[in-house]
Amino acid sequence: MIVTLGSMTEASSLGSMDSAPVLKDKADGGAWTLWEKIAAGRPEFGRPSVFADHIDESKWVSFTTTLHDPTFFRLVRDFTGNVPGEGGLITFADSSWLTSIVLPHQPHFIGQPEDVSVFWGYGLFVDKVGDFVKKPMVRMYRAGNHDGDPWPHAC
Repeated sequence: MIVTLGSMTEASSLGSMDSAPVLKDKADGGAWTLWEKIAAGRPEFGRPSVFADHIDESKWVSFTTTLHDPTFFRLVRDFTGNVPGEGGLITFADSSWLTSIVLPHQPHFIGQPEDVSVFWGYGLFVDKVGDFVKKPMVRMYRAGNHDGDPWPHAC
């Protein structure tokens, strides 16, 4: 049997262009609960609370970006030498959000139009105010929307 315990995407949620993802906690999924039950009274199975009970210190936001202009991919390739699909993760260490991106081989999705490029990324310091957009990453979605806190259930 193979079991995934304590996944970093356990109880994750999806955002959209109109709404940010809702922060969930370990009770919203099953993997953490299963690991806690397995590890109860058995130290050889680890201590899930070391990981699962610190959501504010370990939450992250990932994003997928769709572009209809090849300029960004060309600039990244020229600056880093990373050819889409062959290069590694690019981390912007000076970013307030500690943002990383990866440019996969294109097309990335089956049926992806020829004039479309897609890349994926994530931020680790999601409660910090951004360098360019002056709001926390957790509050990012379509520009111009209200500034209400999209994660009212923060643990």
